[in-house]
Parts: sequence; structure tokens; C-alpha cells
Amino acid sequence: MNKFFRFPWIIVCIIAAITLFFALQLPKAVFDNDISNFIPSDSAEMKAFDAQQELYGSSDIVLMALRNPQGTVFEKDFLLKLQDLTKRLEALPQADTVTSLTNTDYIRGEGDSIIVSPLVGEDFTGTSEEINAIKTGLLSWDLYKGSLVSDDYRSTQILVSIREFDNQNKQEKSPQVDNKQVIYEEIQRILVETGISNQDVYLAGFPVMAVLLSKNMSKDLMFLIPLVLLVLILFLYLSFKRLGGVVLPLLTVVITSIWTLGLMVVLGIKLTLMATVTPVVLVAVGCAYGIHFLTHYYDEFLTQKHPLTKPEHDALVFGVLRNIRMPVALAGLTTMAGFGSLSLISITPIRHFGLFSTFGVFSALVIAMTLIPSLLLIRGPHTIKGPTGYKPDKDPLSRGLLRLFTPFVRHPKTTIVMSILLVVVSIFGTTRLVFDSAIIEFFRGDTEVSRSDAFLRKEFNGTKTFNINVKGTQRGDLNDPQTLAAMDDLAIYLKSEFPEVGKVISYSQFIKRINQVLNADEPAEGLRGTVETASADSTEIEGLGFGFEDTLPEAELSNPVILDDPTTQLTRMALLELLNQAYTLSDRQDIHVSDLLSLINRTVNYEGAAYYEIPTNPQRYNQANQEGLKNLIGNYLILIGSGTEEWSDDALEPSQARMSVQLNSTGNIATGKIADAIHAYVADNFPVGVTVDLAGLAFIEKGLVDLVVSTQMWNIFASLIMVFLVISIFFRSFWAGLLAIVPLSVSILVNFGLMGVSGIKLDVATSMVAAITIGTGIDYTIHFLVAFHRGKRINGDFHTMMERTILTTGKAIMFNAVSVSAGFAVLVLSTFNPLRNLGLLIAITMLTSSFVSLTLLPVLLDLIKPKFLDKPMLNELLGGKK
Repeated sequence: MNKFFRFPWIIVCIIAAITLFFALQLPKAVFDNDISNFIPSDSAEMKAFDAQQELYGSSDIVLMALRNPQGTVFEKDFLLKLQDLTKRLEALPQADTVTSLTNTDYIRGEGDSIIVSPLVGEDFTGTSEEINAIKTGLLSWDLYKGSLVSDDYRSTQILVSIREFDNQNKQEKSPQVDNKQVIYEEIQRILVETGISNQDVYLAGFPVMAVLLSKNMSKDLMFLIPLVLLVLILFLYLSFKRLGGVVLPLLTVVITSIWTLGLMVVLGIKLTLMATVTPVVLVAVGCAYGIHFLTHYYDEFLTQKHPLTKPEHDALVFGVLRNIRMPVALAGLTTMAGFGSLSLISITPIRHFGLFSTFGVFSALVIAMTLIPSLLLIRGPHTIKGPTGYKPDKDPLSRGLLRLFTPFVRHPKTTIVMSILLVVVSIFGTTRLVFDSAIIEFFRGDTEVSRSDAFLRKEFNGTKTFNINVKGTQRGDLNDPQTLAAMDDLAIYLKSEFPEVGKVISYSQFIKRINQVLNADEPAEGLRGTVETASADSTEIEGLGFGFEDTLPEAELSNPVILDDPTTQLTRMALLELLNQAYTLSDRQDIHVSDLLSLINRTVNYEGAAYYEIPTNPQRYNQANQEGLKNLIGNYLILIGSGTEEWSDDALEPSQARMSVQLNSTGNIATGKIADAIHAYVADNFPVGVTVDLAGLAFIEKGLVDLVVSTQMWNIFASLIMVFLVISIFFRSFWAGLLAIVPLSVSILVNFGLMGVSGIKLDVATSMVAAITIGTGIDYTIHFLVAFHRGKRINGDFHTMMERTILTTGKAIMFNAVSVSAGFAVLVLSTFNPLRNLGLLIAITMLTSSFVSLTLLPVLLDLIKPKFLDKPMLNELLGGKK
């Protein structure tokens, strides 16, 4: 040891050089909070998501709602401004598709053709006739309901899907270029240029959350790290009341944080939300090693009865280092074991946190055990204010701790009963624990993105989606009317059975719409003529008389015709018969007026409403069998051309087609139930051979929850086992390992019980509490056991040594626990809910763990009287001590 510290300046310079190198890397840090990067790329959720992205295009969608504060969205000025905004968004190279009220495709029949044109034409001038035609078109197709305009007509929604590949060379985008970030900033710029007030704009969706997570995360780092350092300075000063007691531990944790974050940048690791926790953890945990060293150093220094010479001071430093190096190293090793267990979890942010926190703890341990002694050796002997011949039992703080903890040791039965009650209450609370992780719930309710998300869920169909990819076995299977009808029925089932489902948009709706507009002039009960099948290369559909046009012209929507013969008048009795006839078509009694109107339209085939269905009845469509209906649907696809390319894998003979399910809930508990219901429904009701795949960002988010649930108990068990083995080997006793994990187990139970009672969810962030508790809380147990073991072998009297241990090591434990708790408590001021919960829970578990280590652990030692207390520890045995 003396040889190692022979030239302390060299140690200081080496550490300073490494610190400078890593500090220069920090400006190169890149943030990434894309949820699709949170789970493994080879997971089932990501494979399905990537496959559907490749098939149907980008699922990364920015949801933007605009509210007209002066009236409805159908006012001339608002529509013109919306049209201009849509064109500007379409021009963005990062935008894949843009869908709004002014450019959405509208399918209608005109003469002998099907026309697909924007709902608002390029030549829109804002006349009342044009606006009425837009509103009529919007109401004529249920596809638009809740998707483009709110029920009160005061808000409209724009959907902007983000391009996944660079627009210039079609190469995969550079990791340094975040299209989400760019398009978010571009949207903000365009809104300013078009003069749209921010108060009337609501932006939501996973891309927006990813951008705002990164933006607010950098603000959190700039705010929380200085604050946690300030709190640490305060507690270090209150603990030591000496400049050295503040500066040295502070220097250790600052250097540790720089090393850890710098290494992440060097290795190309992008910083996620969990990276915000890393420096706070290292500041809170890393200070422990310096605190333990300095506590013993100052205690030894104050016991000296005369000023020390340089050799005497060096000997004191080496003596303190020799006495604490094994318990501190053991504490560091077990802390690394606790944090290291997180590196085995497949959730990317947690795995990175585990890896680099482990490195950070190792760095803190090395720096504390080398830099602090080196600086003390360089400074040499000095004067410390304090009474000559200092005695711990005369110190007011030490005496206060003794009065606090001694009653628990002297009344073991009471302590054990209280501990059992605490465990029982915690178990009860744990039964109420909720497993869920919703990205939107990361934000506080008063943030802009939370308000936007709530607005879009209230006024429209929801902000979270997933796709149901319906797959046949061969080309053309998705022209089968039975399959299409099953898709239609599935949409109705989901909407009726699950309140969390805001809307289901299905490929089948396009087939129904084509069927509707082509048969607007037919009797409601069935077709008049004979429909013959046309070949795929013909330009005329025989029997239907509809021409196929390669280029579909834009045209204004014609005003609706209420009756074929405007001179026709209904008698009062005929009107009542019509209403009753329509009402009998309903499958329930309490129908809305809009539903009744739809039934009336079907009854009289107004605008083809009677044919807004999948053709499944051959007789109704003058077909011989189901194969004839399948060919009929194939003809429909010829007419519409590429109008369904975003919904099927082939424009004419699709073997796959999708349904999009929009959820108006924030959490993911319902997502799993809906998925199970879909699979069960498909198994019971879809044609044989037809299967479905579920994919989307909603399932990636759910995948996070599943990983949290599946890894939580394993992670706790693995951490406790590692701690048990390390302690057992060090003390050469299984009893030592078992006793060491008692305070940790109680603390973890208290944590989960508190979460269950308070309603704090077990999510991506709070799932780390247990590992952090084990990694940090074991320090208190180790220092107590080592100090008590050493003193017991010298003195022999249990209670005398118990008090002595509380007076010395107990004080260091409480200093450390309070400072660590205060450091984590700073996270309560974070802008993110998970970090606030994480900080609160860890602060509580640190206090719980230290308290149990100084109360229940001594009682168990007294009751069990384990033999390892009288045996040499492993380091003593190896060092030749008996």
C-alpha cells in the first residue's frame, strides 16, 4: 500500500487526465427516446412492427388537431388556411404522407365512372355550396367519423406520417439525423408562418413524445444534477462541518459521473430517459465510499492527543484505508452485483443503465480509495477543529443515534412483531400493484403534450393505434366476401365490446364504399340487371357500364338529391311507415337520431346506403355463387386502381389487408385483453386458413410492460442470490448471507406495498427500484456486520459492541442513508412522472434499509448468535489473521 501511494501526485494527474478526456466527449452526446428502440429488435413485437411497416408504410404518425376558436372548421377562412397548411406539410421531405380534411381521398360515382378525388378541390373558393358539399361528403362515409372532424365541428385533425428513409438517396437515415426531431421543428415553423396560434394547436403521438422526452430530458439534466450536488454539499457539511468533508466526496462523484457519461458517448450509446437517472444515482451512491473513509478518518484524527507529524499522519491514512478497504470493496462489489443484474434485462434503456451504473460504481470505488487518500497525503497533517481526545460516545449526534436505536435492540420481541406487521401490510399493498407503462404517462398532466393527448382522445378516436394484418394463403384471398365480411364484423365486435377502442378503420370499408356508390340507383332490395365478370385488362366492365379511367379527374361534389322525383310527397302515414320500417332494422331500441337516419337511408337506398355492405348474398347481386361475388369485388378493385395501396399488399389480388384499431386509453392493460379477444374471434369466425398478425406502437408499448413483468421477479431473485453468495463467501457462512438479505427483502416489500397502496405503477423506471435498493442498501448491512464482527471478536460482549457499532459505524450509515435519500429525493422535481416516482421510492427504501440494518439486524444477531461472528473473515484468513 505504501508503495502504491509513494507518489500521490501521479495518481491525481492520471485521474485528472482521464476525467478531461471523458469531459471533452460530453458535448457529442445524442438523445434517443424512440419507443421502438426500447425493446430488442428480434422481439416478436418489433419483428411484426417492421414487417407491417415494410408492407404498409410508416406507422410513425404525428397527430395534430386544430381548433377554430371563432366557429366551426367549415368556415371559408379556416378551410383555406387548413388547405395551405396541408400543402406546406406535404412539401416536407421528412413527411411520408399527410392526411387532412382538405386532401383526404373521397370515393364517389359520377356517371359511369368511379372518381377518387380530394374532399376539398384545388379550385376551392369557399362558397356556401362548396362548403355544404364538403360537409355532405364528410357525413356520407363512416370512415371519416371522428377521424377528420370532431363531433362539434370545431376541431379538425391532421395526420403526418414520418418518412423512415432519407428523401435524397433512399438510404437508411443517418443515426445523427432524427426525422422526428426535424419534422417536429418544421411543423412549429410552419404554424408560425401560417399565423395559427399555438393555443389552438394540439400535437400528440409517439413521435412527438419521443422528441419532447429528449428536449425535457436535457433540461432535467441541467437542473437536477446541480441541485443534487447542492443537496449533497448541504448534507456533507451538516455531517462533517469541515471543508474537506464536503469537497472530497463531492469531487469523487463529479469525476465518476463524467467518466460514466463520457464512456457512453465514446461507445456510441444514445442517452434515453434512464440516462437522466444515472448521474443522480452515481452522485447519491458514489458519495458513500468517500463518506465512510472520511468518517473513520476524522474519528481517528480527533482521538489523537497531540499534533501529528507527516509520517504519523501518513500512517493514520494508511490505517484507515486498511481498516475500511474490505467492507468498502465488498459494498462496492455487491452494489455492482445489484446494478449489474439490470444489464441482463432486454429493455434497452434499463440494460444500458445497469451496464454503465456498474461501471460508475466501480469508478467511484476506485476514485474514492485512491484520489481521496492521495489528496490527504499531499496535504499532510493539519489542524481539525474538535475536542482533544475525542470520544464517540460524547458526541451529541452519536448519543442521539444511540438513544434512537438501542430500545429496538433491548426489546427484541417488540422489534420482531413490528417487523412482521410491516411485512404483512406491505404484502397486502403489493397485491394491489398495477403493472403498466404508458409513455404519455411519463409526462405530468399539466404539460402541453399531456393536454394535447387528452384533447385528441376526447375529440377524436384516440392517439394510440395498432394494425390487424389479415392474411390469406394465396393471391386474391382478400377478395373473398366471407373474409371481408368477417373483417367488418370484427370491427363492429371490437367497437361494441371494448370502450377503449375509439375506432376501427378496415380495408373492408373501401369495398363497401365502392359497392355503395356503384349501386346508388338500384332498388334497396337487390340489383335489377345481370352483372358479368370483366377481365383484368379490359377498359370496360360489361354489364355495369362503368368505364375505367387511368387518370381520375378532380371534380366538385354535386349537391345531394333527396328524392329521385322532387315532386314526390310523402303522406303522414307513409312517413311513419318509413320511420318504423327503418327502426325495425336496428338491433337495439335506444338508437341515436343519426343511427335512425342511417337506417332510413338504407330503407330507401338514399345515395346507395342500402349497399354499404360487403356483397355476401349471390342472389341480391345476381351472382350464381360466392366465386361470382369474389370476381365482382375484383372488378371493384380494377375500378379504384391504386386507391387501396395503403391497406393491402396488392391493388387487384390482395393476399393481405389490414385493419387499424385506434385506442382512446392511455395505459396498456386493455391492449392485452383486446389482443386476446381478436385472436379468439378470428379462430371462431374467420374462414379456415385466414390468420391475423397484430402490430403497432401500441404493442411495442405493451411489449415493454410484458418485459417488465417477466423480468422483475427474476431480477430481484438474481440480485439477492448474488448478494447472498458474496456475503456468504466473505464471512464464510451461509447465515451471514441470509441475514444480509433480510433488510433488503423488507425494504423491497415496503417499496412494492407503498406502490400498491399509493397507486404508483410498476413501469420501466420504477422497475429499477428493487435493483437500486439491493445495490445501494446492502452497503448499510455490510458496514454494520463488518464493524460488529471486528469489535465482537475483540470485546466479546454483545450489547457493549452493539452500542459501540451504532456509535461509530451506525453514524456513518445514517450519514450515508440520509445523503443518498436526499440525493434521490431531488428526482421528485423532475418533469417526468416515472423519475419523480423513482426518486421518492428510492429515498424511502434507503431510509427503510438503513433503519432495518440498525434495528432488526442486531436483534436477529442477538437471537441467532451465529458462529461466523467468532470466526475470521475471508480477508483476515488470507492475510494470516486468526
